[in-house]
Amino acid sequence: MVKDWLTRLQHSEKLDFHHNLLVFILAWMGINIWILVTKSFDPFPFILLNLILSCLAAIQAPIIMMSQNRKEQKDRLRGENDYKINLKAEIEIKLLGEKIDHMIVHQNKKTT
Repeated sequence: MVKDWLTRLQHSEKLDFHHNLLVFILAWMGINIWILVTKSFDPFPFILLNLILSCLAAIQAPIIMMSQNRKEQKDRLRGENDYKINLKAEIEIKLLGEKIDHMIVHQNKKTT
């Protein structure tokens, strides 16, 4: 759904996203330190930048967590299905073994 799409979008071009974020942060700091020396809109501790990054993290975290929970549910269902298939295969193999044993016993009776 939308949550999964946003998560895939963030992680599919993860390097580009991080690169662009790094460029944005460095540009923000550079503009405030060197270009706007006399009248910067966000002086050195960069409180506004910190607020923007905190909001970004606050928006992304729940979306990522919801997507991970959905993936976890799908993985759990897949694991249950695998278990059922393996159990059924084990029963079939056991039945085949019993049939082979039965055939061997009957074949030995006919030859003797």
